[in-house]
Order: sequence, then C-alpha cells, then structure tokens
Amino acid sequence: MGQYQFPVGLTEHSQRLSMTGMEFVGAMGDKTLPMPPMAGVLPIIPHSFELGFVEFRATSEERFANPMHTTHGGWSLSMIDTATAMAAYTTLKKGESLVTLDTSGKFIRPITPMLGELRIIGKVISRGRTIITIEGRIEDLNGKLYVHGNSSCQIIS
Repeated sequence: MGQYQFPVGLTEHSQRLSMTGMEFVGAMGDKTLPMPPMAGVLPIIPHSFELGFVEFRATSEERFANPMHTTHGGWSLSMIDTATAMAAYTTLKKGESLVTLDTSGKFIRPITPMLGELRIIGKVISRGRTIITIEGRIEDLNGKLYVHGNSSCQIIS
C-alpha cells in the first residue's frame, strides 16, 4: 500500500499551531482553510462558532443506515466527537493542540435521513490547564433532542 497523500491545500501542522484555536476554526468556517479529510466521509458543515461553542449542520444519509434502517450510532458519536473537539479547539492559544480522551453519548430518539438537516452542537463546560470538558448535542432545527453526550480533551503544548 502507498502512503496516504493529503489533499492539496491541507494546512501544515506548524501553520495551524501559529494560529489561535478561534482563528483556526474561523478559517475553516469561512473556507479560508479546508475542512479535514474526515468531513468528506461524514459530511458536516460549519454553521457558527464563538469562544467555547460551535454549531455544525449535517444530514444523515441512507449510506449511514444500520440494519434497523436508522442512522448508525457511530455516525452520531462521530458528530458529537467532532463538535465537542472543535468547541474545545476554540479555546486554544497559539502553539496549543489537543487530543480527545473520551467521548460518550446517549441516544434519545432514532435519527433517519428523513429528518433533514440537524444541528450538531459543542459547548465547553470547563477549560482547565490541561483538560477541557465539553458537552455535545444533536437536535433538529426546532430544538428537539436526538443525542446528547460529552467529551474530554487533553491540551498539548
């Protein structure tokens, strides 16, 4: 197998570290920087962000269905993981990065492609010196809750 080739235009790690987390998330939101390759697998679109908070939009698709014809839980957890990590990312200073330590979720209602566009929300609950705790939600555009969860991320200098 060949080595993975990053898409043209993908920001180098050193360039990303020269930005604050808000600058980085903002650059993806205004399309100055590309979304990471994972966004091509699980389409998610930046909608809004502020310090400690992000909102993405996503629509489940038939290709994410499980045998019960609802959206696979892995799709939901990946969405929660993305939103919580990006919310945490908005709090980072230049030179800092992060890794997810854990993500968990509770499934309240089944998600299907018929629901249409969903809000994928991440909100920082606590940012310490090395650990950030974040909550995530997937809800419809009317605020009806489908999945909620939380994550913790470790800050890396």
